[in-house]
Amino acid sequence: MNDEPPASARDALIAEALGEVASLLDRVDALVAALDSVASALNEAGANVEAKAAAFEASTAALVDASKRHLVGHIATKTQETIRAAGEAQMQAIREELRALIRTETPAPARHGSQTDVAQRGANWTWTAHVATAICASLLTAALVAYLQSS
Repeated sequence: MNDEPPASARDALIAEALGEVASLLDRVDALVAALDSVASALNEAGANVEAKAAAFEASTAALVDASKRHLVGHIATKTQETIRAAGEAQMQAIREELRALIRTETPAPARHGSQTDVAQRGANWTWTAHVATAICASLLTAALVAYLQSS
């Protein structure tokens, strides 16, 4: 550059403006470099957030699957317990009804095993058929409960 003093005030103002523009351009260059580093850091942070979000999503999906398996197992266990309890209650009720039926409907000699005449034997046969039917129904119910418990 020229080391001579400016010839006029106008030249001095132009020289000062050019100095300010050069300083401003240096600051803009520094700002561009800073913005580039900020953009790079933002891109890196975005990639980091995406990776962590994917890991979080995978762990959440695994937790949901484990919860589903546990819940299904719990429901199955409780269902089997309920079926077993209902079957046992039904079998007990059938036994009690059968005992009450035998007590009230069969003649006293038939309950004690004595058979006196042919007419009474015919009546006993009818009640024996009823008792056999009740026993078969009870056995079928027990078989159904056992089948439902096994599946």
